[in-house]
Amino acid sequence: MKKTLLALVLVMMNFRLLQAQGTFQNLDFESAQLVFIDSPTNHLIATTSALPGWSAFSGTNQLAHVRYGIGGIVPPVWLSSQTNTGAINGSFSVGIGEITGLYTGSISQTALVPADAQSLLFKSGTGISGESLTVSLGGQDLSYIAISNALNYTLYGADISSFAGHTETLTFMGGSGGTLLDDIQFSQIAVPEPSAISLIWLGSGVLFYVRKRRRVWL
Repeated sequence: MKKTLLALVLVMMNFRLLQAQGTFQNLDFESAQLVFIDSPTNHLIATTSALPGWSAFSGTNQLAHVRYGIGGIVPPVWLSSQTNTGAINGSFSVGIGEITGLYTGSISQTALVPADAQSLLFKSGTGISGESLTVSLGGQDLSYIAISNALNYTLYGADISSFAGHTETLTFMGGSGGTLLDDIQFSQIAVPEPSAISLIWLGSGVLFYVRKRRRVWL
């Protein structure tokens, strides 16, 4: 029980315990290069510059460029920053949108999943109205759960242990409207069962209380 609680507290405190990310690149989207292909006014950037390591799609059509910010109508894929539509963490996030009957945006990358990966973690922004993302690995849709909530995002996790050590395609597909995505991670910690999520909050509450008491004693 103590080991289980400790593991859950560690999950709550630090989701970067697995530092190897296989051969996947730019999972936090911080490698973006703001090289506009027309002019900063039109806000178009080559996909290879905006999202190094990733391919972007509108439906089945691969996108040669993406927008920087949303502009008017929500685009299939866009690069979001602290200076336009906001970023979940760091300087950049990626936005994925869907307009029913017109297009569904998605991004994908094919690479090696770490050999000891147990879960896939990612943050989805809560500042843009949209349905949940569809996430797939190796062509299979992943069932993911909410692990924690912050002011501008929800942290989600999915079991991907069966894909560990294999070269697979990771895809994030937009839901209705638009959703921001950031901080994708492969972790060696298994995603807790929904019934165990409450233990995470219990553990973090105990930790907060102990730290507070320690400051009082000091």
